[in-house]
Amino acid sequence: MELPVSWLQKAVPTGNLSPATATLESVGLSASMTVHKPFRVRALELLSEAYPHPLKASKIQAKIEAEYQTKFHDKTAGMTLYRLSKEGFVRRKGVHWFFVPEDQRNKENPGSGDQPDDPGLL
Repeated sequence: MELPVSWLQKAVPTGNLSPATATLESVGLSASMTVHKPFRVRALELLSEAYPHPLKASKIQAKIEAEYQTKFHDKTAGMTLYRLSKEGFVRRKGVHWFFVPEDQRNKENPGSGDQPDDPGLL
């Protein structure tokens, strides 16, 4: 299987292989390797499948780790969900995360409404 030259130039910056003749096997990959969706995409899919019910970050992480057969950093799910909440895709209530359907998202201020006002330490 031939790959785009630009990808191969990044994958094999030096060596005896020319990008035009490199194959998956020559750069240490196999055609049978599974390519997974990014963590954030899969987390959003899991929440949308559970909608309107919430999921905990730990359950999302455990499910994705089992599917991908990979161990992620302990804070991956929580940080990913936090970033998705700032973009308006999910909201949190305590330890529970909820999917926000597109028609219910706040387009002007995506992160608003998902957390109570917190004056902080000041």
